[in-house]
Amino acid sequence: MSVWTHVAGILRLNLNQGDRLTDEELIEIVKNTLGVTLPRNIGDLETEVGQKLWDEFEASEHKVPCGAEGSLQYDIALTYDAHSTSRVVVTIWGDLRGVGYIDMPSIERWLKKSLRRWTLEPRALGWSSAQLTIMPEDWTPVYFIGMFLEGSRTVMLKQLK
Repeated sequence: MSVWTHVAGILRLNLNQGDRLTDEELIEIVKNTLGVTLPRNIGDLETEVGQKLWDEFEASEHKVPCGAEGSLQYDIALTYDAHSTSRVVVTIWGDLRGVGYIDMPSIERWLKKSLRRWTLEPRALGWSSAQLTIMPEDWTPVYFIGMFLEGSRTVMLKQLK
């Protein structure tokens, strides 16, 4: 029987208010920051389309964590509050087959690396908060990662529940 790991999370990313980016430009920056996904519906890797998607995913320098049947997915929502620098909200979810307790640190590393990449983006203004819940079926506790900014310092909370 395969082990599955279930992941759900949310990120709030800040943007310099002075930058006038189109929605398309901003979404592209966020995608480059988080990495390439592999669709769950790629079908049989033996097909030409499935193999092409897999090859593109494998060749990518920065990609989201992946299981045997696809990667984590994310959705980008843009906000337009003139009184807030939090312009981007990203939801993250996925069910990773063949990924278990032993693989949880790689998911955490991806999250930290993505936040570092966003911080280095010249038009970005850091991030407000990041939460990720990781629930591997081969381990009873739920693994929660919460990070937020306190001044210029990153505070990280980890909880095994």
